[in-house]
Amino acid sequence: MKERVFRLFLNRIDEWISFKDIFIETGLKKPYISRILKSLLLEGLLIRDGDRFHVVDYKGIFRKWIEIRDKIDLLKYFYVYPQVYKINRILEDNGVEYAVTGLFAENIIHGYTPISGVEIYLDSSIFLDIVKMLGEKGLLKSFGKGNLILIPYDKHVFYGKFFLRGWWIVSFPQLALDLVLSKKYGDIGYKLLEEWLEKHA
Repeated sequence: MKERVFRLFLNRIDEWISFKDIFIETGLKKPYISRILKSLLLEGLLIRDGDRFHVVDYKGIFRKWIEIRDKIDLLKYFYVYPQVYKINRILEDNGVEYAVTGLFAENIIHGYTPISGVEIYLDSSIFLDIVKMLGEKGLLKSFGKGNLILIPYDKHVFYGKFFLRGWWIVSFPQLALDLVLSKKYGDIGYKLLEEWLEKHA
């Protein structure tokens, strides 16, 4: 849950963000938010003006985020889906919120990386219902190594997502994080982060 705060700060570059906004945007409990902010202030990553906070070291916030996510055992479910590049329409037609990430998402934006399947974040609270729906429609041909990768996760992962070329894509900071944690394409992840920070400098 702590990463919700980091995701918020990295999506709202160069802003002074009030405690109330952090509470509303993250949905976390106030005492928990207070502890996170106090820690970041002590580390010199934030400055404070009354009830407003401003990041002074975005790369430092990103590093903290990496530390947290690196400890999470991310669940990924692989399926064979013959018409994988139509999965966006299927999900949208059934009212399912999603966001693509990884190499496929990066390829839509710039094309620095090769495509190796479609990675999709789904709300973990309804993940099983979504898989059941796709299965009943006969869209998931088999489970195992495949070209469709479904990732159940905290729905805050959709924060800052954007629409491009027919797909909902995770926010730039989230995509940068996912690529960095993929190890092999970490340099591309850091490149995306730099691009994002420069755009909002």
